Amino acid sequence: MMRLHCNRLQFLVAVAAGLMILLAGCARQSIYDAHKDHDHEHAWDYVGDVNATPADVVEGADFTEAPFVLMETASVDYNSTTGTAQMAVHDHGTTVTLRLSNLLPNTDYISHVHDEPCSTGGGTYYRFDPDAGELPPNAIHINFTSNDHGTGFMTAENAKQVDESAHSVIVHTTAEVSLLCADMQ
Repeated sequence: MMRLHCNRLQFLVAVAAGLMILLAGCARQSIYDAHKDHDHEHAWDYVGDVNATPADVVEGADFTEAPFVLMETASVDYNSTTGTAQMAVHDHGTTVTLRLSNLLPNTDYISHVHDEPCSTGGGTYYRFDPDAGELPPNAIHINFTSNDHGTGFMTAENAKQVDESAHSVIVHTTAEVSLLCADMQ
């Protein structure tokens, strides 16, 4: 009887361990993958390129730079986070560059240009065509992963020029949690 009890216990422990490993693998799905699966695959090509020309280097552009401020929804983990959003509107479209420090290390972030100022929570995603979807290329998304030191950098380009309703850039840990906002007007 004791041997049967031990075998059953070992079996249950093995099943529990297997489930934990499976669940851990599911939980490790990056926010990029979750966001990507939710949206169309082709939109994922427009979310940033570390090798793109940064906004502050684009020649002949209408250039704006603004500091990021902490949003009310951010956790205390981000109290010392600093950085800037840069936007260059030029003949070939719009370029947005983010530079941040003191982020959580090795963490995925999702960023978007928004249609309202930071003081109102940023509103919704800025869309070039307000009647179309919120995916690139109809919106500007800037996604990145912080490095081992908590530094984040990314540039996103779009072939369209933003108008005066592109008010801010917001950084999220997920699509629901807003951390930082920079007013671009």
